[in-house]
Amino acid sequence: MVIKGLKEIQEKSAEIEMMANQSRMQYVYLGDGDTAIIRFIDDNEMIQTKMHEYEEMSPQGKKYRKTYCSDNLTGSPCKWCAVGNIPKNVYVFLTYVYHVIRKNQNPALNSNPEAAKWEVVKSGGKVLYKEEVNGIRILRTKWGRDGYIKTTILGFVEEHGTLCDRDYRFSRAGLSLKTTYNFVPKDPSPESAEVTQAKVDAPSIEEVVIGNKDKNTQKISEDNSNKEVEDIFGNSEDTDTDKEPEDLF
Repeated sequence: MVIKGLKEIQEKSAEIEMMANQSRMQYVYLGDGDTAIIRFIDDNEMIQTKMHEYEEMSPQGKKYRKTYCSDNLTGSPCKWCAVGNIPKNVYVFLTYVYHVIRKNQNPALNSNPEAAKWEVVKSGGKVLYKEEVNGIRILRTKWGRDGYIKTTILGFVEEHGTLCDRDYRFSRAGLSLKTTYNFVPKDPSPESAEVTQAKVDAPSIEEVVIGNKDKNTQKISEDNSNKEVEDIFGNSEDTDTDKEPEDLF
């Protein structure tokens, strides 16, 4: 396809940049002590499926990866099932993320001083960092210890008839095998204009999970230190601690 004219070139460049940004920030990542404020955007935009976890060796060392089970998704042969790798149950949701309250400052600042500096906030006497997102993200989670996440989500649906009539706090505590996740519903609230508009341009969950399943082979970490699906967060400190948020969570 030939792109002709300045306007068309600008529009195509903006489209490519938007797609690249969506790809880089596609999933909700939480570290120990982090909390995301989210909203499920459509009761039909969620999938229950299975995922394999495996290790790879690279010149940089051992890497841990996840990939969807093709047999479970499409019925096509799965090479990981064939070698005895047992997949785990996961839920995959299309969500709108308002912001994430992080325990540590933006790790990108460690290598790039010009990177965005997250807002410093306080809660319960603790200094935290607010990463503004305000966009569609994929939230992927296992069923949880003793099926807690599965039971909680199904309980919300049974009680309210939908997941989409309110915002939620989605938080993580702990590392590795001691990790726990928690969903806490907020009071019912109307969908904001920003969420409604974001839904218009959002992909379907099938496009994300099935249509691009090769792109969804995800690196988890590059060593054995207490990392799972979250990014590595730095330890940079900020002294501007006087700002009190009205509602962090």
